Amino acid sequence: STQILTKLLQTKLTIEGSKSNKMIVDLMAQSAQLLRQLRVEMPQEHVEQVQDDLHSELEEHQEMTESIVASSNAMAMGQAGFELDEDELEEELAKLTLDDNNNCTGASGGGGEKQMEKS
Repeated sequence: STQILTKLLQTKLTIEGSKSNKMIVDLMAQSAQLLRQLRVEMPQEHVEQVQDDLHSELEEHQEMTESIVASSNAMAMGQAGFELDEDELEEELAKLTLDDNNNCTGASGGGGEKQMEKS
């Protein structure tokens, strides 16, 4: 009697396992069919064309942006043909930085000593 119950229980578990396996295989078959359908609807050539189109549009956008920035900079300088000399600008910046440092050092150092003398 115990052997019969054990055998029935094993049979029940085998049936449940087989049902699960069938569900998994059916799901895999449906997935494969859906993927095949999507691949047909969207072939590799289409994907490559979309990527090329996107790349091209991004390049066009970049060129427009650079053109707008260049035009805006030219208008801000007041002259459409004005070009900046980077070496000249760096020299001017260095000169201004030196002048600024000398003014700050002279004002803070000298002023502090005079205040201390008054105290």
